[in-house]
Amino acid sequence: MVVADSLGEARDLGLPRAQAMARLRTGRPMGFLDLVEDAQQRELPPDQQAIAARWHERAVIGTPPDAAAEIVRLAEHFGVDEVMVNPQASARRGADPRRAAA
Repeated sequence: MVVADSLGEARDLGLPRAQAMARLRTGRPMGFLDLVEDAQQRELPPDQQAIAARWHERAVIGTPPDAAAEIVRLAEHFGVDEVMVNPQASARRGADPRRAAA
């Protein structure tokens, strides 16, 4: 789950996680989570690009109201009465890690 003030910012903050998961799923070392700017400069091989794109399609990414609505929709679809949220966001260069919203 990645939440930000805009869908674009949420997608940017999720990019490092998508790339890390793509590396993991193709047998490469997952490594540390990149900062957004570093992830934006990283070129992935085609197999990893496809996995990262699927991660973005399957993750809950958006503004707080949109993400909340998606979680409710998924909970109703799967008939669950409890949801565990796992934040997946990175941060931008210069963000204080103790205060970064992501």
